[in-house]
Amino acid sequence: MNPVFHRIHPLTIVIELPRALRQLFVVILIVGVQIFQRGSTDSETQVELYLSLLGLAVVIPALLRYFSYGYAIHQGNLLIKSGIITKNLRTIPLDRIQNINFKRTLLHRLLGLVDVQIETAAGGAAEAAISALTDEQAHVLRAQLTGERPRSYSPVLEARDKKIVYKPTIWEILLVGASENRALTILAAIFGLLALPPFQQTFFNAIDRDTIRTAARVPAQQQNWMLWGGLMLAFFAIGWVVSIVSTFVKYFDFEITEKDGKIKRAYGLFNHFENTVPLRRIQTVHVSQNFVQRWLNISKMYVATAGGFGGEKRNEEVQIQTAPLLTPVLRESERDRMMRLTLPKYDLSAPEWREVSKSTFWRHLRSGFLPSVAISLISVYWLKWGAAGVFVGLMALAAFSGYIYWRTARWAQVSGVLATRVGWLKRQWNFLPGDKIQAVTISQTPTQRVFKLATVTCSSAAATFQSTEIDDLPVDEAVRVATEFHEVSARGRDSLLDGF
Repeated sequence: MNPVFHRIHPLTIVIELPRALRQLFVVILIVGVQIFQRGSTDSETQVELYLSLLGLAVVIPALLRYFSYGYAIHQGNLLIKSGIITKNLRTIPLDRIQNINFKRTLLHRLLGLVDVQIETAAGGAAEAAISALTDEQAHVLRAQLTGERPRSYSPVLEARDKKIVYKPTIWEILLVGASENRALTILAAIFGLLALPPFQQTFFNAIDRDTIRTAARVPAQQQNWMLWGGLMLAFFAIGWVVSIVSTFVKYFDFEITEKDGKIKRAYGLFNHFENTVPLRRIQTVHVSQNFVQRWLNISKMYVATAGGFGGEKRNEEVQIQTAPLLTPVLRESERDRMMRLTLPKYDLSAPEWREVSKSTFWRHLRSGFLPSVAISLISVYWLKWGAAGVFVGLMALAAFSGYIYWRTARWAQVSGVLATRVGWLKRQWNFLPGDKIQAVTISQTPTQRVFKLATVTCSSAAATFQSTEIDDLPVDEAVRVATEFHEVSARGRDSLLDGF
């Protein structure tokens, strides 16, 4: 029996237009700047030709996608066909699906449509993205993919049946936004824009060269450093405000619900996202907090699966996978409860943290010796005897690094879980269940061999946070730990990457 392919919604053409515009954003900017700079030198016919070509480049791919794309569920597989000239047929076994994500941009929400992203263990991004379906089609498809009985979608019934296990307040979302700063991101975007030749020419033409020459003749002692300091403070204040606003917009109405061994994450003010993942598919749990968040007693929690938990793969181009965030803000009092939710088989309430070897201090010092010598010798040409100060400073930095690592790095074996904690200004915890471990490695650098130290690395099938490491253990202890977790992994029943 041949599979019956379903066509995506006709309004997918409208959905695809903004995506095509984003792909051609740089081209559109360059053409626009050139038209603006030339002004009257270009005839109206040339301008119309530019716009027509850009319009065709945007519209044609959207039309081709609608007429060539289709999906079907046949004999335990999800089939997806695409392409007109080059035809593609992708087969995804239903029992290999790791995560199912719903994505709605503001345009999706206005049109009542949704993108469905399906992730397997093949990589950190979505193996398939079906765009766009109605809410009814999307929920029926998700039920079919997860092995549930498809039923008519009702927002009222769904709201009644859902069990909310985590929902931050607006104040908590604003708090995590205030604990971060987007100033460096804004600065990188500005420099990236100025890297384009048309914008370089426009920017430098806008600067008064006489003003630059006059400023260059002003002695350094007469420069207004308070003005520059005020500008820097204003720039970071803008980045702080942008961080608060962007965090609020992104994680507005954030909630996590749990049903039948699966958790669903939903959030977003303008763009709305939903992710569904079985609890037993979680490979690792990661918690992090920067120094401001430590002062506020909040942190962020991430869970990693064999899929990407939110990535996207389209036209065979894998987008950069972001960290699989589970909770944007988590109070210290809530951490144990969320750990029990994400890793219900294990008791992680009171891990017995152990130190790494004290020899890690000397290992850092010895590792920094040769680089310090090389940098000092290079700096002799410019600094003369000041190169000795460079050497002393670099060695002091290596000693400080070794001391801080010895004082902060911790590890534990608790309920068959490998737990690590590292970091000073930014602290991070990793929790890797032994039955999720796919490989165990013992490695030694030349400096570690001198001090009889080793690094134990346990790898899971997670797309991100794949490896959990314990650096600078005594060799005998490293072998013991690696052997124990290798045996736990061999006995584990969850090693196979089966899906829903």
